[in-house]
Amino acid sequence: MVNKFSPNKELGQHFLKNESDVIKICNTIDENIPHLIEVGPGPGVLTKELIKKNKVLTLIEKDSRFIEHLELLSDSIKVFNKDALKFNLSELKQVPTWLVSNLPYNISVPLTMNFIEYSFIEGMTLMYQKEVGDKIIITPKSNLLSMIINPFYKVKRLMNLKPGAFNPPPEVDSTVLIFEKVQSPLIKREMLQDYKRFVKHLYSFKRKQIKGNIKYKKSHDISLIFKKYDISLTARAQELKLDQVIALYNEFENGN
Repeated sequence: MVNKFSPNKELGQHFLKNESDVIKICNTIDENIPHLIEVGPGPGVLTKELIKKNKVLTLIEKDSRFIEHLELLSDSIKVFNKDALKFNLSELKQVPTWLVSNLPYNISVPLTMNFIEYSFIEGMTLMYQKEVGDKIIITPKSNLLSMIINPFYKVKRLMNLKPGAFNPPPEVDSTVLIFEKVQSPLIKREMLQDYKRFVKHLYSFKRKQIKGNIKYKKSHDISLIFKKYDISLTARAQELKLDQVIALYNEFENGN
């Protein structure tokens, strides 16, 4: 059935070919979650396996060519012919939800930033260009993406995939990440937008010492705060650990 549709390069469509990979992805879903969302299902490669989970399934697909085909896969599916970047997931019933997507690589980061806004999303299984996915997982060399996401979702890698796993093959390796919601995050979810702004500012000049990135905080004794959290005055953002970023946010922005 996949061969019936030609992938749209402009939409970044690359369809998974191997059934074993599809099963691995779909088996990451928490069985206690009643609602599934799939973003960008295309011809329904993942969708057919998700249907077997016997859960409420919502599909969000921008490409109108696939809508009728997707609706015919099951009577229990609800399909929205919408751009996921513009679609407000709050319009859906807000029950515990697991989100699955073979993300279009050209918009994978803004989509992820949108997804973490919704507190009812308990978990996600998402496909990325490997280079991007590597920046989401916590490593000794920190970066903006990992520092924004990990206070709210614990992220681990499921698997890496070579270009040959897809039709058509992308020009890069891919990776699948599993996101599990942190039930008691160190940053309150209502502060997410504020926290995002702070982290973006902190990491805005990668090669500069972070004391320069926050020098606008003239009312704070930066040297004392850095000493309190074992941060060198010459440190750059990539040297920070997650707990240090959170501590700096609380000191400079959150009034704690």
